[in-house]
Amino acid sequence: MNWPKLSEEELQMLEDLAAVFFTEKQCAIVLEQEEKAFVAAATSPISPIYRAYHKGRLKAIYEVRKNAFAMARNGSSPAQSFVEKLLQDYEFQKTVDQT
Repeated sequence: MNWPKLSEEELQMLEDLAAVFFTEKQCAIVLEQEEKAFVAAATSPISPIYRAYHKGRLKAIYEVRKNAFAMARNGSSPAQSFVEKLLQDYEFQKTVDQT
């Protein structure tokens, strides 16, 4: 497929934008890319744009979860509830993925 070509600097910027939960369309605007082609690339698992976008998003989620687990271990009741919900969601998702 003929994806938009992004430099390493632009891919890093995309990762940074995704880490603060910009949408694919918002990223296209900031990176001055044609929206339709960019969004198509961002939704195709074989595209470097897809990988950079999801890498940034997942790294941000990782940081939030890591902090929540640390706070839960230190006795934060809201964090403990959040972690319990994460674990339930994880178990549910594993079940769905196996079917």
